Amino acid sequence: MINNACRRWILAGFFTTIWVTPVFSAETLVECDFRAQEKAYKHPGPALLTDVPSAMTPISLNAVQIGDKKIARKILIQSIHARRTATNTVEVIVRMVNYTDYEQHVQLRSSFMDGAQIPLESTSAWTRVFIPARSTGVYSEKSISTSDVTYYLAEMREGD
Repeated sequence: MINNACRRWILAGFFTTIWVTPVFSAETLVECDFRAQEKAYKHPGPALLTDVPSAMTPISLNAVQIGDKKIARKILIQSIHARRTATNTVEVIVRMVNYTDYEQHVQLRSSFMDGAQIPLESTSAWTRVFIPARSTGVYSEKSISTSDVTYYLAEMREGD
């Protein structure tokens, strides 16, 4: 299932670095159809809304928000998962596909919220992910909070 699409831009924090090693053969080059992704994306689930009607579009929760139009046409969100860890925190895992012929650098961060969509902790630091040409990359983040986590929001922007 393809999960992606809203293009939002939220300013930076700190970051860490993740290196991704490509594993593919000459017969299996990555091909992506972003038009299909844009048509397929309909996130009917929870969303952050403003108190002022029509002041902004809803921001889907339990999803990845791409804050940069340039990167939205280079990187496809292949999947997003969330699971409880052994210590009852929540781990968010995002798998991305670089469909270009060039290495791409992206940064991601996560926010964790309770059932009323109130942040339970500070937004995580930006994590840098390097994705080789026509390969996949994975980002993961764990919450500090435990049982109160109901929603998450992962944000992605182009790296430097």
